[in-house]
Amino acid sequence: HAVDVICSVDADLKFLAVNPASETVLGYKPDEMIGTRCVEYMVPADREKISAAFRKIISDQAVAQLETRLTQKSGAIIDVLWSLFCTAF
Repeated sequence: HAVDVICSVDADLKFLAVNPASETVLGYKPDEMIGTRCVEYMVPADREKISAAFRKIISDQAVAQLETRLTQKSGAIIDVLWSLFCTAF
């Protein structure tokens, strides 16, 4: 019953799992998001920078927070804070 989106992504930044809060926050059901890349939901201007940051965090197996903007299914843009915890693949 979390209100925040909790998810797992692989090394290609594809969603492996997404909790039901995705529908409330982004307008997408979890099964719509699984298999898609998280950068697809980011504002195009942010994609390259945030993708590089995600990959660095993954390669370093780090814990970090990143702010970015996501586009909801409705087209609205929201500010989000990602809390990332990375483990080995």
